[in-house]
Amino acid sequence: MSQFTFDDSDTSSSANGNATLTYSPPTILATSTCHSQPDNNACTGYWWSEPGIHDTWGPNTSFTFEFTGECDSVTMYGLFGNAAGYGVYTIDGGQQQTFGQYDSNQPLPWVSQPCFTINDLDPTQKHSLVVSYDNSHYLDNAGDRLWLSLDYLTYTRNTVTTTS
Repeated sequence: MSQFTFDDSDTSSSANGNATLTYSPPTILATSTCHSQPDNNACTGYWWSEPGIHDTWGPNTSFTFEFTGECDSVTMYGLFGNAAGYGVYTIDGGQQQTFGQYDSNQPLPWVSQPCFTINDLDPTQKHSLVVSYDNSHYLDNAGDRLWLSLDYLTYTRNTVTTTS
């Protein structure tokens, strides 16, 4: 099992030579710039680092996770809560799917929650997962902004699991 660890300067990472995570835009802002500062417009349209996770409130932000290694499923984990947002994803250029991390009954962040799982992938192929902030939920008013968070990703084949 391998796991990506994030720091303020990460723009892409690899695990065991079979996975790459790339952010768009590629600049990851420091925790001190954006953490708990929804009124800081300098964070708009970027990802930023927090301990062990990366966040965005959009708009037009995304990441691409490319992986091989005989894996037939991938799961994204993130934070859920009453300030969490919505995203869209595609795998290998397929149909776009929507997911949400918003939970009005959860006032504090609920970490390491599965956002979605994609099964039945061809384990002999390289796969590309693209996750984007759902721009239809972007709010200009700082007090109403919703965050999309990436905690980690797992990609699995049968009983073998790799975490990134």
